[in-house]
Amino acid sequence: MSSNVKLELVDYGLLDMSKDIPLALNFNLNDIRNIANRGGAWSKTIKLPGTNNNNDILGNIFNVNVNTLTFDPIIKEKVRIIVDGFTTFEGTFQIRKINKVFKNSEDFKVEYDCYIKSEVSSFYNEISGKYLTDVDLSEYDHTIRAETIIASMASGTTTDGYAYFLAYNDDQYSNYTVRDFRPATYTKVYWDKIFSDVGYTYEWDELYDLKFDKLIIPFNGDAIKSSVDSLVAFRAGHDVTNYYTDLYLPENNGQMVTPIQYYETLLYDNDDSLSQGWYDNDSRYDIGTGQFDLTNLGGVVEFYAKYDADVTLELFGASTSTNIKTGLGGINFGISVKHFLAVRNSFGTVMVLLDIDEDLFEHTFTDSDPAYSSNTENYLGSYSGELNGVIDLDAMVGASTIEVITTIDPILIIDGVFQDWRGFFNADINGNPDGWFDGQITIKVSAQNDDTAHFTNQTDNDVIEGSPIAMNLAIPKKVKQSDFILSIIKMFNLYIVEDEYNPTNMIIKTRDQFYADGGELDWTDKLDITKVDVELMSNKQNKIKQFTYSSDDDDVLNKLYTETTNETFGQLEYIFENEFIKGTDKVEPIFSPTFILSNNGNYVPYINARHPKNNIRILYLGDVLSHYWAYEEFVPVFDQVFHQHQNDYRYAGHFYPNPIEPECDLNYGICDYYAHNYKYLTNNNLFNQHYRTQMDIFENGHIMTGYFNLSYLDVTNLDLNERIYVYDSWWHINKIIDYDLNDKGLTKVELITADKTIGSFFPNNEINTVNNNTSAVNGILNEASNRLINNTYSKDTVKSHAYGKSNTLNKTTSSILLGDKNNIEGKSLLVSGD
Repeated sequence: MSSNVKLELVDYGLLDMSKDIPLALNFNLNDIRNIANRGGAWSKTIKLPGTNNNNDILGNIFNVNVNTLTFDPIIKEKVRIIVDGFTTFEGTFQIRKINKVFKNSEDFKVEYDCYIKSEVSSFYNEISGKYLTDVDLSEYDHTIRAETIIASMASGTTTDGYAYFLAYNDDQYSNYTVRDFRPATYTKVYWDKIFSDVGYTYEWDELYDLKFDKLIIPFNGDAIKSSVDSLVAFRAGHDVTNYYTDLYLPENNGQMVTPIQYYETLLYDNDDSLSQGWYDNDSRYDIGTGQFDLTNLGGVVEFYAKYDADVTLELFGASTSTNIKTGLGGINFGISVKHFLAVRNSFGTVMVLLDIDEDLFEHTFTDSDPAYSSNTENYLGSYSGELNGVIDLDAMVGASTIEVITTIDPILIIDGVFQDWRGFFNADINGNPDGWFDGQITIKVSAQNDDTAHFTNQTDNDVIEGSPIAMNLAIPKKVKQSDFILSIIKMFNLYIVEDEYNPTNMIIKTRDQFYADGGELDWTDKLDITKVDVELMSNKQNKIKQFTYSSDDDDVLNKLYTETTNETFGQLEYIFENEFIKGTDKVEPIFSPTFILSNNGNYVPYINARHPKNNIRILYLGDVLSHYWAYEEFVPVFDQVFHQHQNDYRYAGHFYPNPIEPECDLNYGICDYYAHNYKYLTNNNLFNQHYRTQMDIFENGHIMTGYFNLSYLDVTNLDLNERIYVYDSWWHINKIIDYDLNDKGLTKVELITADKTIGSFFPNNEINTVNNNTSAVNGILNEASNRLINNTYSKDTVKSHAYGKSNTLNKTTSSILLGDKNNIEGKSLLVSGD
């Protein structure tokens, strides 16, 4: 290695390189097409000797142990290649392996296998271990209200961060509650934050032309939560002794009267005790009133109550002491107590009976009982239990609080048989069977001892009107950032290269624009004509190129479409004519396709409005359309639900700007069928926009492998989008293999046929009519790429182009028709008139 080429770790200094090991770089177009491969315009694996200088620098940075050959493979450092004193390339540096080279059994030296690569690859590696949920959307937190939803649908933009749209609702009257709306996040917001979070920027001039700012990622996590469930959980307990008088026994003068039954709110009087594990994270439980605040909560609330209690009877009205003994005729009298908990809302309605203690507490009064003194608590027995239940807060719309209540249901026992309460005991009071008394039964709950009394709550918290929406909870789960970025790249066929002036700034272009912006070079004189090989590019392809979306078996319509057509909704298959190739290659983003339904006259994506539990989707946020719909609003003052009528809503779906007169389509091709009949379709889909030209090159182009005499200035100034002229033909660079910065010899280069036409696709949105014949459809898709404008093909028509309008092709083979309103039949025809 001559001294004019140097390798420098930017923050640590120059590394020693072996003179006998060349520094040869590889340039690969596929690394731009797919950043997951290596992710950049150039890369190189190189061996570095274990000199003292290298051991010191690399040992400290990468935690190298030369005895055990261990190191930290995750660490990356900035590197630059310097040629003749000028920085030629900048990128990242990693150690891949350490080898021992023995001189003898005891003496050895080490060598480092290192990898240097461009910054695009570094960007991909930085995000590969991250998920979408690592993105912070808290700056877009908001309160969900009807006016917020309506304003977002009327005039929302990507700067809002989120957007509301009308989704599918199986209500035949299209009545929505506020809970039926889920905020979608603009795709650009995710894209921007993924780049910025790892310290990268990007330039994408076509972003708005591609309507990327109109794309949204709908929420897909079943029921969105208004806040973290644990935030609104609490656990309270008894800190002091409490008395609950649940039942008054009315004054009894021998008359049949019904006792008055009272509900008592069960108070747990301490929710702030570290030692007992009592807490109230969101200050929702009131220890003074026993009420739990429901403000901004929805979904399911689970209550768990546990306590021990003593039950006492206190009599009033007796002059001294009262003995309730056996009544007249020797009949035994007693009281049975049924004790239960229930939930009462702020309207005073007992909503839910949580549990009932089936083991009835009984006390029978006999002659052997002690005297029951007036105005004295007389112990009857003890009660203990654990009660739990689940409450759906949707059933209590408008209620501001709920509370746990307790009561006693007394039952008279006569000779061991339960009877209706008669309001009198026929009791022998001081020997006077006509005596009277009244009194009360009291529950006594003592201070907690060894967790014998506590009350806990945990919510599964759905949104309601006025709920705070934490946007971080609206992010699709288990989606890798790398998969998300790659899926966008696949959809729009994007090429990404680093900015030559700022390696952490990525330049993003569609494939066609990438080549359209390239310069032109003449390499005819650089080619060694004795070492040239040319073959068809289709030889390098699989037989079928399938452009598709990910399946979603939980989506009824998607599943039915796949079962019916053996395809995914929105799919297009390109079949190469080459008879010597086989296999299938897929272009498949992580997103699933979405049908559009006409729901009571409203065009809506088939995504469940309230519980969208489906695979991740991507949609255009389109026009504001006019059609009746209504949202439900609960008015507590009237305890009623009112319908607020609306006439405008925001459409979202795979067509843009609307499904009535679409201009473009997120699908790859025209589908076999749709959820309803469209007056117009468009062939301005992802395939025709971004893959048509490329597939034409793959079908009809060539790949040339040759050896070129390239200088390091040729390589230093190289852009892989340049058109290379060699002997009457234009080519693009596919690979430059092992260019040695020192060696002045020949370099192996792969060239592919350059684009013949760029941007020549003219979309239409008129209805396309094609006979349902496999050979004809395959031929049309191969050759004409769905560029059909109300043309009709017979079942025997194959490999024919129809670029005009209202033509009929009958038994036509390998023909081109450029005019309108023609009726042709034959082989190898060219018709340009009308």
